[in-house]
Amino acid sequence: MAPWFRALLLGAFLFPALVESLVRHYKFSVVSKNFTKLCATKSIVTVDGQFPGPTLYAREDDTVIVRVTNHVTDNATIHWHGVRQFLTGWSDGPAYITQCPIQPGQSYIYNFTLTGQRGTLLWHAHISWLRATIHGAIVILPKRGIPYPFPKPDKEKIIILAEWWKADVEAVINQATQSGLPPNVSDTHTINGHPGPVPGCSSQGAGYTLHVESGKTYLLRIINAAVNDELFFKIAGHNLTIVEVDASYVKPFQIDTIFISPGQTTNALLTANQGIGKYIITLSPFMDAPVGLDNLTNYATLRYKGTPTNPPTILTSVPAQNATPVTYSFIDSLRSLNSPQYPAKVPLTVDHSLFFTMGVGVNPCDTCVNGSKLVGDINNVSFVMPTIGLLQAYHYDISGVYTVDFPANPPIPFNYTGNSPSNLQTNNGTRLHRLSFNSTVQIVLQDTAVIAPENHPTHLHGFNFFVVGKGLGNFDKNKDPQKFNLVDPVERNTVAVPTGGWVAIRFKADNPGVWLLHCHLEVHTTWGLKMAFIVENGKGPNETLPPPPSVGVNPCATCVNGSQLVSDINNVSFVRPTTALLQAHHFNIPGVFTDDFPGNPPIPFNYTGNPPTNIQTMNGTRLYRLPYNATVQIVFQGTAVIAPENHPSHLHGYNFFVVGKGLGNFDSNKDPQKFNLVDPVERNTVAVPTAGWIAIRFKADNPGVWLLHCHLEVHTTWGLKMAFLVENGEGPNESLPPPPSDLPKCQNVISNQFLHQFLRLDIRREGLPRKTAKVAQKKL
Repeated sequence: MAPWFRALLLGAFLFPALVESLVRHYKFSVVSKNFTKLCATKSIVTVDGQFPGPTLYAREDDTVIVRVTNHVTDNATIHWHGVRQFLTGWSDGPAYITQCPIQPGQSYIYNFTLTGQRGTLLWHAHISWLRATIHGAIVILPKRGIPYPFPKPDKEKIIILAEWWKADVEAVINQATQSGLPPNVSDTHTINGHPGPVPGCSSQGAGYTLHVESGKTYLLRIINAAVNDELFFKIAGHNLTIVEVDASYVKPFQIDTIFISPGQTTNALLTANQGIGKYIITLSPFMDAPVGLDNLTNYATLRYKGTPTNPPTILTSVPAQNATPVTYSFIDSLRSLNSPQYPAKVPLTVDHSLFFTMGVGVNPCDTCVNGSKLVGDINNVSFVMPTIGLLQAYHYDISGVYTVDFPANPPIPFNYTGNSPSNLQTNNGTRLHRLSFNSTVQIVLQDTAVIAPENHPTHLHGFNFFVVGKGLGNFDKNKDPQKFNLVDPVERNTVAVPTGGWVAIRFKADNPGVWLLHCHLEVHTTWGLKMAFIVENGKGPNETLPPPPSVGVNPCATCVNGSQLVSDINNVSFVRPTTALLQAHHFNIPGVFTDDFPGNPPIPFNYTGNPPTNIQTMNGTRLYRLPYNATVQIVFQGTAVIAPENHPSHLHGYNFFVVGKGLGNFDSNKDPQKFNLVDPVERNTVAVPTAGWIAIRFKADNPGVWLLHCHLEVHTTWGLKMAFLVENGEGPNESLPPPPSDLPKCQNVISNQFLHQFLRLDIRREGLPRKTAKVAQKKL
């Protein structure tokens, strides 16, 4: 049969990004599990029963899809700390900011692309204090074939630093909230879940051991997942070469002590170049203000291969708790790599110049112990958490949830690092600050001495920023900008505002949505030391936040709202049959399917523009028929019906070539001229750009019934699938054989006549003599 060509345009709800990258699927189960530490056992909330939680691995530009299912009695969310979330703000994760929490027994799918990011980040819970035990590493490797911009290490090690309370952490913060007083500090620090030796608990063990081999170099991916403590990390007898912070490469430098704040990450090269033996590792807190904290040092060990049993431990000095010069030595050494491949794109002009004071105040509280409570504030505003997600309220224009009058400067200027003002009370409100799309922003974060000056590690969601300056005392807007580093400042997502000092950051507001800025000391965040930005949409789909994840809506009399979410291809939601389609096709069973699946959308519309008013779909088990050996082109077109969303799409029975892709609506006249017909990638699953399209080609040389579907199980369940019926060719090598004799049946729908015919054909196919075949058929 002569091959022929057929082109299909499949308009499917919500499709994903970048064919050169992969779609990586993870499932997180939020569960409780008992752990014994410090000679005491307690139940903690975890992901998959692990502390720390599982590591999420991906490569730059990969799409990551994580289904989080909540199996505990607490509400939960997961924040992917440091992930840019470009146009995927619905997956950022902070409760009541970009989403409502995942309630007990419910699930939520986080779907984001790691655009232009590589290095180490972290994920953690972002509701109450659950991140004390719900946290883990994100490892983003460079694209395949792209080397590190530093010597390749022999091995990599993940080092997660955290805190541990003997008590239930949620009970600790609830008690503090009721009393209006600071919460109890943690009982110890942990390294990869190990507390290390502690007084009064001899059974605790020696703690974490880092095993190394002489002459080898290790990349340490160090993460501070602590709730409230900034930390020093040090290995006796060894220098560390810093090569990256917060998933941004830096000019390498050597140092013996790492300073790392909660939410920050640091990648360091460790060369095992000392004598064989056992070396102490110290993890100790930093605090240069009169504030209580967990002042215990965690001791771990680095052990060389070949070290004898019970060797003497080589010790080192522990930085003083208030060793501010040690922190400056580390921070002042950080410079962006600023190479041609990894340039530092520092905004040189400023559209929005903001000055934010950060500190602690005291507000009245009738139910609290002293009739007052401690609060945190930015520009004298203590943030009040809403009861629905701010991003939802913004997107749907729900009134009464927030205002957009957050002050760009302190309402009443004062000597910020001098004597405290007499009035320590703050204003309460859910007040946001509006930024125009693509505007350049400078924020000076100024610590204050109200009650007490303190270091504030500050995290901005949805963006990286450049740290262009810092200093002690009050920021001088006339003199200090003259000393800004606008050439190679370090790029971060979390920065430590120095005690009694200031930090200046710059970024471009190129990511529309609602984005939280907050102190990453959980005690201060709980007290209200946070605010949020609204970044407005730009022009066109690439500068506009898509609607929240969803699909079509069909009537459903038994459903909660009288409707149900559905998915479709070319406006057809697939209905699962009760008889296998391949059996129905092979035995010609009527009434199971039709072969009238549309080759194009029934009603053309502006697929990536405003959605049609009718978002109901058609239901059916409709197949598309292809002659044997036909060549087929399918253009997958993402649509904006309700919302564009990533859909990894898989074709059974075939590999295909990805010949083209683009954003917006596919142009059947212009776009094929740019197709790659020489060396396109060959795949079986493809990611289609949000609000864009992808074209694939294959030869229908495999007769049978073959499913095409979204590989997100939730959307497949909702009907985002269809099937091809590829006809037989000529002769046995081009025809589908009968089914095997032990093929499971969906229902007892195959008649004795069909069964008799199928057995006869099956026996003949085995090549048995006629007489033997008759005997065998009779026995069967």
